[in-house]
Amino acid sequence: AVAKLENPTPSHLAGASLCLALYACMRNKDPQDCPEGYALNRLLAKVVETQAALPPSVSQAEFLTRPLLATALLTPQDVQDLYPAVATVVEEESFWRGFNAKAVAQAVGALGLLKEQGVVPLPENASQRVRRMLDLERCFSDSGLAMPELTLLCRGLDLLDQGSLLKQARQLQQERLTLRGAAAVPMLELCETLQLMKSFGRLSPDEP
Repeated sequence: AVAKLENPTPSHLAGASLCLALYACMRNKDPQDCPEGYALNRLLAKVVETQAALPPSVSQAEFLTRPLLATALLTPQDVQDLYPAVATVVEEESFWRGFNAKAVAQAVGALGLLKEQGVVPLPENASQRVRRMLDLERCFSDSGLAMPELTLLCRGLDLLDQGSLLKQARQLQQERLTLRGAAAVPMLELCETLQLMKSFGRLSPDEP
């Protein structure tokens, strides 16, 4: 429905892309060859069109992060050339230095999963840029980042071979998991985390 809109808003496009990918991963045994994959390709075409028309005040990297994460999770067939979008996310310094911790975590996850899937090539300096630009203590320590995004962050850092940052991120994750009482991780958040892990192949039905 969003893809068919004449002028969908950036937030509609970004949100619809990720929701579609998560739904497809939940519903299909082989999400690469499913109707949702073709729908995602139509959304991605709209994303590319919209990116070119974004005003300077809007972060292109923040807009592109969820569609790229959707591509990494669903890996649709015949995906269009998204290398310029990936390069934009990697190179936008203000995005990495900003305070949208959720978007940055999603970006790290997307870059790592794209590297693993090989469906969209990464710039050669992607891993180095993440290592140089990502300040975990400043960006995440007081952000109250939810478990799904922390899990994405850890997975992305692992796939990008960022051992030192991964160690810090896992420490943040453990601290979040050990909270008790009113600050404990809600059950819905844990369920969303498990579904996300399943989506990127880290939780198979035969596991305990």
